[in-house]
Amino acid sequence: MSANDKIARYFASELNEAKQQLKTSTSANPFFLELLDKLELFDFQTFKKNVRKTIEHNLTNYWTNPAEGIDPKETISAILFEYNSPLDKEPYAHAYGIIDWEDFGEYTEMFDMGFDYDFAEGFEATLGFDLDFFSPLAVLPEWYDENTDEYAPYLQNMEGYQALLNAYLFSGLLCLHEVFKLMLEQGCFNKLNTAERFIFIIGEHDSDQYPLLILTPEN
Repeated sequence: MSANDKIARYFASELNEAKQQLKTSTSANPFFLELLDKLELFDFQTFKKNVRKTIEHNLTNYWTNPAEGIDPKETISAILFEYNSPLDKEPYAHAYGIIDWEDFGEYTEMFDMGFDYDFAEGFEATLGFDLDFFSPLAVLPEWYDENTDEYAPYLQNMEGYQALLNAYLFSGLLCLHEVFKLMLEQGCFNKLNTAERFIFIIGEHDSDQYPLLILTPEN
């Protein structure tokens, strides 16, 4: 099994586990189940089309464009897509070109990339893509304030909350993986000056990261 197949299998397994955990919980808040229903109704096909269009635009106009400060001769080890929070009203992942990454690895599950790396010239917090699949979660902070009292546990400690976040997260990551894999197969990333072993990764700010796609001679 290839590394990219392992990534897809990992996302699918985590997604299934999160959904099952939430649906079978006897104490999860009913509102979390309502939000899970909204996830089931999200139009992921349109999301995938929009993300691909955005990536194609950014590849040409930002990630490889010397006019934007990019050094086309600089070899990058990874591109990190980092977002602020899944609860943002307009969730968005900015792009970072990674070089001199000491802890580079062909990760196929959640990992910590550490801090021993640098950003490529002109490739820091540049345009990435929207994470629309998170959008229904933006109601949670306001809902929490209106429906709980001062003695209630914090939102992140409520039964079912983490399973709900994981259901949204891994639904989105699985779709993103599919988009990136198809674009790789169609040669869309050939214009990037990547190292022989390269990885696309994504993560929330100040949190762990997830692999999206690995580019190696074997994959």
